[in-house]
Amino acid sequence: MRRAGLAAVLAGLAGPAAAGLTPKDLSQVGLAPPPGARAPLDATFTDAADGRRLSLGQALAGRPALLMPLDYACRNVCDPMLAVAGTALSATGLAPGADYRLVTLGLNPRADAATARSMVAAQLGEGSLLAGAVVLTGAPGPVEAVTQAVGYSYAYDRDTESYAHPAGALVLAGDGRVARVLSPLAMTARDLRL
Repeated sequence: MRRAGLAAVLAGLAGPAAAGLTPKDLSQVGLAPPPGARAPLDATFTDAADGRRLSLGQALAGRPALLMPLDYACRNVCDPMLAVAGTALSATGLAPGADYRLVTLGLNPRADAATARSMVAAQLGEGSLLAGAVVLTGAPGPVEAVTQAVGYSYAYDRDTESYAHPAGALVLAGDGRVARVLSPLAMTARDLRL
């Protein structure tokens, strides 16, 4: 997945967006969960829907989840990634919020709650999928705690004020254990049901 994710990132960063990152920086970008990877359920964020503090464990609510680390200001990779994932989730026949959780996690600390809500709503549309999504924003510390624990590595480009990040999503068990890594750009309803 590291190579596939990096290829998608590099495709999304063609041109000036990768201007300040070196090949060494880009080689660190990827998605490779270590054996037994588990997201820290006590990491605390802000729910972009209502501004309340929410731990990752509360966001999962003991249900399986599709965790999608996103830059809510990214229009290269994150928009289509979330749109494809939303289409696949809608086709599963599973009930959002009841059978599973869709949890988005903001990588960019400068993307505020309004930006997060707007981006997610634009890609998921109105309806039960959006209503069942948990849109999280937070400080770099808790975000890094989660991303490092699940093997999701990204890099900040100061020149373009953007992030190089993998095009990847993680299926988490209700206890935070990483069950599977999926490419949101090629996600299917069958993949998600399984």
